[in-house]
Amino acid sequence: MKILIVGTKWYGNVEFFYAKAFRNLGHRVEVMYYNYPNKSLYEKFFSLRDANIPIISERLKQFYKRKINNRLIRKTKEFKPQVIIIFNGLQIEANTLQILKENEIILANWIGDDPRRFIELKEKIIYYDNIFITEPSHVDLLTDKGARKITYIPNATDEEIYHPLLKNKIDNFFRSDIAFVGHSYNADKNGILRGKILNSLSNYNLKIYGDPGWKKIIDKYPNLKNSFQNKITSSKETNMIYNASKIIINIHHGQNRLSTAQRTFEIASAGGFQLAEEKKAIKEMFPNNEIVCYENLEDLKNLVKYYLKNSKSRKAKINEARKIVIKKHTYKNRASKILNNLN
Repeated sequence: MKILIVGTKWYGNVEFFYAKAFRNLGHRVEVMYYNYPNKSLYEKFFSLRDANIPIISERLKQFYKRKINNRLIRKTKEFKPQVIIIFNGLQIEANTLQILKENEIILANWIGDDPRRFIELKEKIIYYDNIFITEPSHVDLLTDKGARKITYIPNATDEEIYHPLLKNKIDNFFRSDIAFVGHSYNADKNGILRGKILNSLSNYNLKIYGDPGWKKIIDKYPNLKNSFQNKITSSKETNMIYNASKIIINIHHGQNRLSTAQRTFEIASAGGFQLAEEKKAIKEMFPNNEIVCYENLEDLKNLVKYYLKNSKSRKAKINEARKIVIKKHTYKNRASKILNNLN
């Protein structure tokens, strides 16, 4: 089967992981990223778009969307896929989807964010044969918007990228008692909450890896200044962090109401030990407490204190969680489920 994946090239790499998984299942796959091939044009667009000049911003936005949509139509004519999976699809217009449907292509949308962010969702959703979601609480909203078929597909891991490392392969720079890898969300309420939680652990050997927006959070929580590494890490580096740290803190975004993030599966796959914010999905997928969850800040501090002193307990949890993830929660597992659910 020929599958075209359409999405954004970003450090989460979900589109890349799924493309790889479909290829490993024997399918021919091509990927088209929203990010325009001309990097300087792409960067110029975003600098002008964010310049708070409404007329210029809107015109650039429409210009950029036209470029993306025209490129998708051309790519479809060249590649002739039987299936197109669009990730989120904020930039793809309804008339483009209509043109694609005229070619009898199965259209699927993978929604990893809160669909309420997508203003034009209702006029677009009718063109999709399948909607795949990572957050099960969105089913009713999407049904009301007109979705035909909705399937819950949790996040996952690429076990070839996130895997245990030999001790002599770990860069000492990444070693710490506690680590957090994640976005600042430009210091919005999600970012500030992350700062608050990590600030409660600032008396430990703590390292935080993420985007420059963390500096705004540090203005509110100055105790985190020495912990912040001011570094967006690659997948390879993130895997090393998960191997090098005694405890990785797993804080979810607010849109994960019932679900859990990529990070949960990637830490377990890497052979790292995590203390995760409690979510229903974790309890369901790891029913015997293979991944340790915290309920509140005080609980987290007590768990950190206990597990830093008990390496054998950490190791036991690491082994239990990794066995489950490798068996049930890889992108190959998820890709198979997607194919089985395609209309």
